[in-house]
Amino acid sequence: MQSNDVFKACQAIVSSGKKPTIALVKTKLLVKVPLTTIVQGIQQFNNSSAASKLVATKDQQGNQLSHEKAAIANENSYDKRLIMLETQVETMTAYIKALQEQVKALEKR
Repeated sequence: MQSNDVFKACQAIVSSGKKPTIALVKTKLLVKVPLTTIVQGIQQFNNSSAASKLVATKDQQGNQLSHEKAAIANENSYDKRLIMLETQVETMTAYIKALQEQVKALEKR
């Protein structure tokens, strides 16, 4: 039963994004477990397919967050670029209107 507790503790630790260590496993266990049992449990967990699946899932989640952050950065970059272009258009429109007024004034002479 104790090895199952160690295995479950390892799963909880990996799910939180950390690597199972003796100290972390000890903090997760509700009962005292011999050190040798903890070490063996961690080794068994690391060799199991459950550990690799959890790590792969965490990696995928991390990659997804990275992509989302990059998308947000791109959106912010596009927003800044759009604001800059809108400002340029407004400035050029005002300049064109001023030129048109000057042309009209010259034509009246």
